[in-house]
Amino acid sequence: MAGAATTSAQNCLPAATADYDVHFQATWSAATHPDSFPPSPHFSGLLTTSHNAGFSLWAEGGLATTGIEFMAEGGNRSFLSDEVEAAIDAGTALDLVLGGGIGLSPGDVTTHISLDQDHTLVSLTTMVAPSPDWFTGVSGLDLFASGNWVDSLVIDALPYDSGTDSGIDYVSPNADTQPPELIHEITGAPFHNGVEVLPLGTITFTRTSATCVDNDGDDIDDAVDNCAAQANPDQRDSNGDGIGNACDADINNDCAVNFADLADFKAAFTPNPYNADADFDGDGSVNFGDLAVMKATFFNGQSPGPGPSNAPNDCS
Repeated sequence: MAGAATTSAQNCLPAATADYDVHFQATWSAATHPDSFPPSPHFSGLLTTSHNAGFSLWAEGGLATTGIEFMAEGGNRSFLSDEVEAAIDAGTALDLVLGGGIGLSPGDVTTHISLDQDHTLVSLTTMVAPSPDWFTGVSGLDLFASGNWVDSLVIDALPYDSGTDSGIDYVSPNADTQPPELIHEITGAPFHNGVEVLPLGTITFTRTSATCVDNDGDDIDDAVDNCAAQANPDQRDSNGDGIGNACDADINNDCAVNFADLADFKAAFTPNPYNADADFDGDGSVNFGDLAVMKATFFNGQSPGPGPSNAPNDCS
């Protein structure tokens, strides 16, 4: 079960990428799940991946892959890692992180994962051990919601049966299931405490990277801002060169601000014929307000030229 996701009240465009800490807090114990509780309860090393809808690590109601079978039955992540690496090569997955496990439950472990706007889903697995083929994790959890990266999200770690072994308790001998069954949540023994099935713990995703970076305060992410050092919320770019008018005194489009541009500016200065490319502040006229932009990149001698722009542009 997913908890309520929190997102920042942020107006700027969302960052192209996001990094998250992933914290697994295991509460599984003889106190929470007393039915036949096993010796040496532990969880295998976490496998976490970010991906898009073109890839599924596992899904409730689907068949287990070879990788899921080996992970759920013995904690082996090698085949599952190969499946993710193939998805990365195909462009349907982005990141693969092999994290630590929990040597004795209750306990906790933290790992991390990176995502981008083409790969906003995250999946995770860890074996419940000892067990025939049981595991917990998340499948295809979307960390991009309501137009932005989720700040934090808490998920119940529920018990699942991979459908590949027919053992009925933690230490049952191997009993290969043929044909395999579908992956399903375990809602009965031995996880039922007589009243309900309690989660095995929680999995918390906490964003560690900025939702977006906006150093000039114009509510446009610096990563895509066509004037990264000058506020221009309208991103006006009259000549279409990828550099906003607010920082583009390069009127003749030669990627330098020099006396040729000054001449073009003087020719457009009110009441002379209007030139939209010389109207840096977008107020409909070329005047002393625009002259300040010209001065910032020419007269003071500091890095004479247009920009900086982080949008694709003709001068990069």
